[in-house]
Amino acid sequence: EGKNPTYSSKNVTFTFDNSKSDVPVLFEVANATPAISVTVPAHTKQDVQAGPVTNAGGSYDVVMNGDTANPVHLTVVPFPNCYDGGGVPADPSHTDQICVSGVVTDGSITVDVKPSLVYTVTNTDTKTVYPTDVNGKAVVPAGHYEVTVVAAPGFVVTGIDNWKYVVEILAPQHCALVPVPDIPKSNITCFVDGSYTLPTATGVDWFVGGVKTAPGTYPVKTASMVKVTAEPKDATFGFVANSKVAWDLEFVAPTGCQLTTHPLVTPAAVTSVQPTCLSDASYTIPTTTGVDYSINGAKVLAGKYTVTGAQSITVTAAAQAPDYGFELGVQKSWPLVFSAKPTDCATQLTTLAFTGVSVGGGLAFAAGLVMLGIAGIFVRRRFIADK
Repeated sequence: EGKNPTYSSKNVTFTFDNSKSDVPVLFEVANATPAISVTVPAHTKQDVQAGPVTNAGGSYDVVMNGDTANPVHLTVVPFPNCYDGGGVPADPSHTDQICVSGVVTDGSITVDVKPSLVYTVTNTDTKTVYPTDVNGKAVVPAGHYEVTVVAAPGFVVTGIDNWKYVVEILAPQHCALVPVPDIPKSNITCFVDGSYTLPTATGVDWFVGGVKTAPGTYPVKTASMVKVTAEPKDATFGFVANSKVAWDLEFVAPTGCQLTTHPLVTPAAVTSVQPTCLSDASYTIPTTTGVDYSINGAKVLAGKYTVTGAQSITVTAAAQAPDYGFELGVQKSWPLVFSAKPTDCATQLTTLAFTGVSVGGGLAFAAGLVMLGIAGIFVRRRFIADK
């Protein structure tokens, strides 16, 4: 009688039953490895295990008491999926959660891949069981896990068969999707250089022409194409969906920048006269090519202007731009302060007639004429009386 071994198909056990015989019987299995030859006493039976190199399964010829002409043929069927040696599971391994381009990915637990072993990965917090793929990898979120292993049907486990395997997951710092700001740009003009600005933005590195460049404003003096790209600062950052990450900033040379040189002029000075007994105060606005004069913001024409009463005015000159400009350092403003007209003009005339005090050529001349007129009248009357 042949039966399947307890642990492995390579350990074939033969049971030689002589329990019904009154005499000892010699049992021989020549094609076993090593060959079997055992005498079993009467009324007994005996199990004999072949060596571990015995072929798993196969046909065997059992000869009793040397009767080779009438052997007993036995066929041993190998047990399905019987484990071919070993049986010691390897320790599992795990990876923590990581941040990839601003997104937190799950961790994993990886177990030994053998058809003879069945692993179970269980979250001890939620009691959720996570399956393993063909490579023995179970993708898991943060949490605490227990890994167990049992033999598949027809196999045995000879090593450790239970792990309380704990996965501790820490959230990565700065793991976030961030926006990418746009790049402000100003074009080149006839008088000002162009420029572009790389904004300061969390999680963003700038590259100009492939060279990492710090945030800031950069001038562009000539026509050119500036290529700018944005990249995440490190693996803990990613960009929000549909973010623009490349710019071709084109700067073109301005047109119509030929300058015309206009003449420089010097404004003529504004003159003024204070009031007298015989005349009001006045000021004169000169005529100067390329210059406009104004008083308190109101433009005035060239000419002489009379001022009555005490007052102050300011005359300002401005070049008729863009056709004219001022020389450097020229006077462009004239504050004028006018006093009131004298109030003692009659007293001044009497004093001039009798004291000869001169207060001005006009008054002296007028006083002289008055004196001559009085003398003429006196002589005429005297002449008529003598006659």
